[in-house]
Amino acid sequence: MRNKTPYLYEIGISASSASSNERALTKVQRDYQIELRDQFPMQERSSGIALPFENRSLNATGSTSVAGDQGGDTIGLEVPEIGLAFRDAMALIPLGASVHGGLRSNLELPRELPGLVAPWLPENSAASSTTFTFAPLVLSPSRIAAYLDVSDQLLKQGVGIEAFLRKALMAALAEAIQYVAINGTGTSNQPLGLLNTSGILSVSNNSGNGSAPSYSDLQQLEYLVTGTGKAGQSDTGWVCSPRVRKTLRNTFVNGTGSIPIWAEKSPDSLLGYTAGVTTASPDNITTGVSTTSAIIFGKFSELHLALWGPGIFVEAVRLLASPSNDPGITRFVASCYFASGVRTPTVFAVKPDCIVS
Repeated sequence: MRNKTPYLYEIGISASSASSNERALTKVQRDYQIELRDQFPMQERSSGIALPFENRSLNATGSTSVAGDQGGDTIGLEVPEIGLAFRDAMALIPLGASVHGGLRSNLELPRELPGLVAPWLPENSAASSTTFTFAPLVLSPSRIAAYLDVSDQLLKQGVGIEAFLRKALMAALAEAIQYVAINGTGTSNQPLGLLNTSGILSVSNNSGNGSAPSYSDLQQLEYLVTGTGKAGQSDTGWVCSPRVRKTLRNTFVNGTGSIPIWAEKSPDSLLGYTAGVTTASPDNITTGVSTTSAIIFGKFSELHLALWGPGIFVEAVRLLASPSNDPGITRFVASCYFASGVRTPTVFAVKPDCIVS
C-alpha cells in the first residue's frame, strides 16, 4: 500500500527537482495533506508537508464464515510516524509532563491551590468552605523551527537513512522545545519557561554568588515539593544539565565519604526519583559574580506541553551558494506550533545557583 505521507528522504530528493515539495506527492498524499489541514483550522498555515504524530489504522468488516467475528480485520495504513522520534528525544515526557496534541485553539487550564483540607464532620453539619482563586493557565501557539543540512550523497542512501533523518531532525526540534519549556523568557514569541514562572519555590546560597550543590540542598528541594508544596510522590522527578550530573557524581552524601549523591550505575535516577538530563537545562545563569546551573525538582504532570495542528511540518529547501552554484546540500526545516506553562507553580522547587565543574 502506498504511504499516505512521504518519507523524509523522498521530500529531500524532490527539493532538487521540483519547485515545490508538494509537486512530488502522489494524488493520495496530496489529498491526505488537504484532509489533515482541514481538520485543524488555524490562522496561519505552515508551508511544507504535515507529518502526523501517530500512526492510525482503520477497521473493516470481515467476510469470514465464522459468526460474530466481523469487524475484526484491520486495514493497514502506512504512515511514517514522526511522533516516536520526537518523544524519544524529549527528556520531559518520561518525567510525566502533560502533553496535549492536535489542538485547534488556545488552551485554558484552571489553576488551583494544592492541599485543600477536607475536615471530618458530624452527620448533620455543613461542610466548611475554603476560599481560593481560580486563575487559568492560558496557552497560545507560537511557531518553533529547527533545521538539518543533508548532502546529496547521504540522500541517495534512500530508505536506509530514513530513521537517521527523523531522529536527528526531531532531536533538534525537541531540544529547542525543551529549552523554552524550562527557561523560556515569555517574550519575543517564547513561552514562559518553568524557571521564570512566578511562585516556583527555590533554594539558594545566602551569599548571592551561588554554591556547589550539596546533599542538603537536594533534601531541601525534595521537602519543599513533597512537604510544603504537598505534591505527593507521583510524577515527581529532577531536571538538570549533564554538567550538574557530572558534579553530583563527584559530590558525596556526607561531604567527604565514598557514596556519591548521583549513584554510579544510575544515569537517569537521583535519590530514587526519575531524572531528566538535558542540555536544554541552562548552565549560563548569572548569579552575582558567578555563572551557574539550575537543578529542578517537581511534579512534572503540572508542566503542560501543548502542540497545535496535525503534527510536525517538514519542508526541504535546496541551498544555493549563488544563482549558478549548487553546493549539493538540502536543508530540512521542521516546525510546529507549541506553547508550555506551569499550572501549579508551588509543586516545583529549583536551585538556580549551582556552581558546577
